[in-house]
Amino acid sequence: MDLTSPPLSLKDNGFDMTTPDPFGTSEEEMERLNEELEKWKERVEKAEKVKTNLLLCKLNAEEECFKAEQELIKLRDFQEKQHEDIIMSRNTDERELDVLNKENAELKREIEKLKEDLAECSSVLSQSGQIKKKVAEMKMKFTHMEEMKDDYSDMNTHCVFGATTRMPFRLNQNQALLTFEDEEVAQRLIKMGKHAVNLDNKIADTSVKPFTLEMGIKFELHVTISGKKINVSEVPELSIPKDWMRDKLELNFYKSEQGGGGEVENVNYDKQSRTAVITFVRPGALLRDF
Repeated sequence: MDLTSPPLSLKDNGFDMTTPDPFGTSEEEMERLNEELEKWKERVEKAEKVKTNLLLCKLNAEEECFKAEQELIKLRDFQEKQHEDIIMSRNTDERELDVLNKENAELKREIEKLKEDLAECSSVLSQSGQIKKKVAEMKMKFTHMEEMKDDYSDMNTHCVFGATTRMPFRLNQNQALLTFEDEEVAQRLIKMGKHAVNLDNKIADTSVKPFTLEMGIKFELHVTISGKKINVSEVPELSIPKDWMRDKLELNFYKSEQGGGGEVENVNYDKQSRTAVITFVRPGALLRDF
């Protein structure tokens, strides 16, 4: 049913309606017609209400459709923005990962270089970084000799020295410590006990007493003198490659056993400290001036 089209006539709706003659119509017929008219009025009102409701429903449906379209547009825009953000974030992460990989590779190269520098420093320290301390001349007591471990007549020399540190002597007020070259002098003064000393034209009474230094730490010093290696110092600086200097040192110390040398096994040359360590194949090579 199309409510927007004009209403059909009664004849189109299946009614055959004739115009009555007003002069020949009875009262009953007029009442019936009035009732019929009222019924049609009610039907028209109902049809108008249905039409109005349908129009309202159409407007509501159109409004809901517009809102849904707007929500769909917002959702599509949000998805597109979210997709763009994901792409940008992924590109940023990839760039940061690339930077981190480059930094990691650079750090690995630095670590390898530091390891090489550490190995080189350790090698130098093992040769020239040992603590050197001059020991005063003193009498040594020989205890025993090590037995030979192989058939060579000249092997490494091993020495063991016992050393004891002495605690320093602390002087109190009005005390003095005197050390004599001759022990007998000190013993005579100790026996006398009291002494009168002239200090700036004043006589001061003093007493002499012996004392004993407290013992400190006891330790043993093991020394090994190699029979195969010699240390060469003050190697002249020459404008030649390091390998050439190593070959010159090897040729210089490569001599027959009768002449005071021997076959060289290895030459470790350090240009910076101007030192070299010569290792012979057999122990017992004699030294000579370089």
